[in-house]
Amino acid sequence: MDKQLDVVVIGNIINETIKFPNKTIGPVLGSPAAYSSLVMSAVGTRVGLVSYYGSDTSEWMSQQLDDVDHTGLILHERSTTNFLHYRKDGTKYVEYVYKAPDIFAKDIPREYLDCDYFYICPMDYEVDISVNKMLYEMGKNVVVDLGGYGGATSKEYYTIFDAKGDSILSEVAKYSTIIKASREDLTHIAPGMNLDSISRYFFSKGAKICVVTLGEKGSYLKKEGEQEVQIESFMADNPIDFTGAGDSFGAGFMASLSQEPDINKAIIYGNAVASLVIEKTRGCIKERMPSFNDVENRINQIYERKM
Repeated sequence: MDKQLDVVVIGNIINETIKFPNKTIGPVLGSPAAYSSLVMSAVGTRVGLVSYYGSDTSEWMSQQLDDVDHTGLILHERSTTNFLHYRKDGTKYVEYVYKAPDIFAKDIPREYLDCDYFYICPMDYEVDISVNKMLYEMGKNVVVDLGGYGGATSKEYYTIFDAKGDSILSEVAKYSTIIKASREDLTHIAPGMNLDSISRYFFSKGAKICVVTLGEKGSYLKKEGEQEVQIESFMADNPIDFTGAGDSFGAGFMASLSQEPDINKAIIYGNAVASLVIEKTRGCIKERMPSFNDVENRINQIYERKM
């Protein structure tokens, strides 16, 4: 590793087959960790990835994630393998065929600990809380995506009303700087609750900031002790593929935040990135991802239209 990293992404990459109601795509490279790493590197962020992977995904790693630092990659007999099923209403669920080992604090390379920003985005609880705890207690900025802690990509949906779910999510909130989730994640984690109540739950457990993506309705931001803010989305010119949209938002959010600690700007940047990614298809590949200039131009275009 030649240069200090801007962001370290933690979560297992996956060998994924995507099943839509009318077609099947794959196997392809997938996971929040893969999308986040690829998008961030495309916009110029220096990224390190901590993940287990196998020979079944090694070609994708060398072709698609070659601009990502590989020091944190851990070779295993095979990668996590799954089927991502999309229902007709657009919601999804994941069927796991094989799961690679969990990631623990001991698996984080020592040289990665010089980084200030860590994005923890598991698929299915595979990032052990020891990772969150170690980084948080070191004073790092720990942003946690709840998709893999009971949200949409989790196999088991443990809610805040269950003893196990409450225990897991309490620990996650306690050792986080920012909690990030999609509205779909929260329908599993806190069914029937509004965003204000959910935010207050996480604040009571130790979290200070909650960011929730709302699809075409934009994003919700709530800081402890402050009024909520809703930031509108960026409309894509011709959206054709929403796969990876939430992960792309998270990547843009982290890329911006690691350069300037302004959460509102980071949300705007994440919205711009996601709007560009959904204008292309073919999954988690370089050709789909926007450049730094693409994102800057999209932001400028939107604000010029408003004026």
